[in-house]
Amino acid sequence: MNYLKFEPIKLEGEGVEDGRKILYVDVLPEKSCTYNCPICFREKVYQGPSTDFGPVEDSLKVLGEQIEKDQPDLVYLFGQGDPITNDKIDQMIDKVHEYGLPVRIIVNGPMLDEQFHMREANMCDEVVGCLAFIRENDFQRMHRPIKEVSVEQKIRSLINFSKQYKGHFILRVVIFKGYNDTEEQLPELKKIVDQIDYDELSVGTRPTGKMGDRFAVSEERLEEIRKYLES
Repeated sequence: MNYLKFEPIKLEGEGVEDGRKILYVDVLPEKSCTYNCPICFREKVYQGPSTDFGPVEDSLKVLGEQIEKDQPDLVYLFGQGDPITNDKIDQMIDKVHEYGLPVRIIVNGPMLDEQFHMREANMCDEVVGCLAFIRENDFQRMHRPIKEVSVEQKIRSLINFSKQYKGHFILRVVIFKGYNDTEEQLPELKKIVDQIDYDELSVGTRPTGKMGDRFAVSEERLEEIRKYLES
């Protein structure tokens, strides 16, 4: 049975698009993540570094058919959770590459320096690595990660992965009002960003969710923060 979900072809998205057509593929039939954030859209979560959703053959067949139908320039693998935790993600990446197309994946990042997730991310042509909370108390409270993940481990994982990755690495910094947008925390955030070898910096916010716009930051403030982090 196929469990992949597809979004309509888009001409915009994270990264330098240059007019490329992007096929967005949700690779998680249920939420699977190393986090269990209280602000997340989905309630149910398989919390761990890897999840088996069962046979993947039908999903791979449908993925190929969708690629042939839409003729995209790039395939973006995502999910409500962390798509790299799907233990068949390597087969999906290989399937896209059979069509000569580049693959982009978005990851939370805490397990990127673990051998199996580093290998799978390295298979992708573009990786979007996410960074938000930089203090342990905030990290634990807002992400509720699996027990082996700390903010130090998460940051180290992003840094280590970025330094060995050969593809296009997009660092996505997610700004939460009252947390990492403050004058106190921004210098700490910049020190971390400066250690990551990224090709592109994306700065966004959390616009909606269970808590509405409580943590959202204005576009003007996001642009100020982006310029500061890149300086």
